[in-house]
Amino acid sequence: MAQNEAGLGIQRIKCSVDTTQQYALYLPAKHNALLIFLDPGARGDMPVREYASLADQYGIVMAGSFNSRNFDGNSSVASFVAVYNDVTNRYAIDADKIWLTGFSGGARAACSIGLMYPEVKGIIGCGAGFADDNADVTKISRYAGIVGIGDMNFTELFDNSHYLDEKKVGNILLTFNGGHVWPPEKIFGLAIEWLLGAGNNPSLTAIKKSEFFLTKIRQSVDSGFLYAACLDAVQLAKIPVYKNSADSLSENIRANKKFKADSLSFLQALFEEKNRMNEFSIAFSNTINNNEKIIADDWVIKARAIAAMKKGSTYGRRSAERCFDHATRVCQEHFSMFFGKSDYYGSLKAATILSYFVPEQPDGYYLMARAYSGLKDKRECGRMLKEAVKRGLTFSKRIVLSLQTVLTEEEVETIFGK
Repeated sequence: MAQNEAGLGIQRIKCSVDTTQQYALYLPAKHNALLIFLDPGARGDMPVREYASLADQYGIVMAGSFNSRNFDGNSSVASFVAVYNDVTNRYAIDADKIWLTGFSGGARAACSIGLMYPEVKGIIGCGAGFADDNADVTKISRYAGIVGIGDMNFTELFDNSHYLDEKKVGNILLTFNGGHVWPPEKIFGLAIEWLLGAGNNPSLTAIKKSEFFLTKIRQSVDSGFLYAACLDAVQLAKIPVYKNSADSLSENIRANKKFKADSLSFLQALFEEKNRMNEFSIAFSNTINNNEKIIADDWVIKARAIAAMKKGSTYGRRSAERCFDHATRVCQEHFSMFFGKSDYYGSLKAATILSYFVPEQPDGYYLMARAYSGLKDKRECGRMLKEAVKRGLTFSKRIVLSLQTVLTEEEVETIFGK
């Protein structure tokens, strides 16, 4: 084993066997657990930096891959194997405390790897669930899901939790006030406590550590989100040291005379949300993968149907926001993927669909201008740029560079009125 290198902060490490595999390492003074991070953008140091204080608190070696990224499942598997081997060869790690976490596509990759490698004793999936709906989830030891209430994948994680309960797989679902991002440190810390089995850890001060989450639940109650608050309380009760206070709170919420109606409103909103997202996903896939023609009216109808959800219940407004987030993110991610592969027709389709969901914003039109630039279509590139400027796009040198294959700097400045 290597000498203790604690106190050096976050280091960039090259794996001994394969130096192309690199990772960010944070080594606390005392450690016996390992948590490997898979970020969708290969930002290995970002989550390690975000949660380094938890590494010190719970004695966890944290390692974030710089190679694992979205749309490349092989990179995630190779990264995990390389980082796992390198860290466990360097440091003494308890075999029962080897965990894997990821965000978004990284969370899906973490689940897939956890199914393949029994060495993984726990998974923290942030902002996304399983990559394969038919996966044998019983192969997973323990699963902690974390999702923002504004995250486009909220309903997926909600359904996953019920499915894992049915399969008798140990799991917890923690929510936070936010969108599709790595979760706040305190929420991530609760997931770690659950993985550790907090009831057997006398060093944990239950009341102090759970108070922020109990406050969040009470705030949800005060805002009228009774069913959502009860769900949070039920999940918090899965951490033994918080069980009594969480059970008491959930019991009080259920006694509220408005609870039954609120639960129905919650489930109805989620039902419509799933339907709208599925409709979008099927239509988007057919358009992109089956080379179907884009029919503007069809996409406008889909966008208006989602907007109409905002006129319903408070849960309906949340669902509408998640549906819009889902639609826009899917379009943006596919634009980037296609553009990176020089598939400018594919990127143009993704950008065009995006414009129907955010018609008053410049994003879709600017991305269409970029796609037309790749296609060497100067006239359409200029026309789309003008539409983006009308919707508030501001001038920058980055825009000039992104369109330079067909438009000169002077031509771009003219469109911006400079």
